[in-house]
Amino acid sequence: MFRKFLGGAVAVALFTMAGAAQAVVVNVDFEDLGPGLVLGAPGLSSQGFTLAPATGRVASALNGGCIACASNGTRSLVAGGIGIGPASGNPISMTSDGGFTFRLLSLDIAEFVNIDNDDNADQILLTGFVTGGGTVGETLFLDNINDGDGGVADFQAGALSGFWASSILTQLDISGLRTGDGAADRGFSLDNIVVDADGIEVPEPATLALLGAGLFGLGWARRWRKTA
Repeated sequence: MFRKFLGGAVAVALFTMAGAAQAVVVNVDFEDLGPGLVLGAPGLSSQGFTLAPATGRVASALNGGCIACASNGTRSLVAGGIGIGPASGNPISMTSDGGFTFRLLSLDIAEFVNIDNDDNADQILLTGFVTGGGTVGETLFLDNINDGDGGVADFQAGALSGFWASSILTQLDISGLRTGDGAADRGFSLDNIVVDADGIEVPEPATLALLGAGLFGLGWARRWRKTA
């Protein structure tokens, strides 16, 4: 009877673990991509999320992959730059590889290069597609401060409104625009896109404790039987 009880406890713990879906904070930081310059056509996947442009491709590298590129000492994503795409106004779409919904908590944004600001976006347009229909949106303004691999902090934290933290999204579109200029190839950089992802299955602490107790008990019962 005791062994049956312990076996049942383990079964309950495993069943509970399988259904323990909860929100998990994920930092899409591109550090899990390969070394050097990584080109995505049509997109790149990092930390369980894919960022794919409507046209063209995106790239990821340490400090943007060039001396003049926006630098923060880590790997980042570059979009809209010359030879990379997408054209200005064509969004990069961010979705979960597992089909999970998510909430946008924060992100870091920067220009593309410091050589010529005409190659840079000065606005980042965010459009979130809300589960059940509808959209939310906001325009973030870049500070036009970028000295490449110099000492200036090229990346800035996007000043997000509070509604993002409560908006459950199926997709986030990110576009780089330049004021009064509809020409193509206006570049920008992204890093540390932090989201609260729903539905990812993770064992709860109480479930892990129950499972541990059950396994320990089974082991004890097995040793007791051998001794007897």
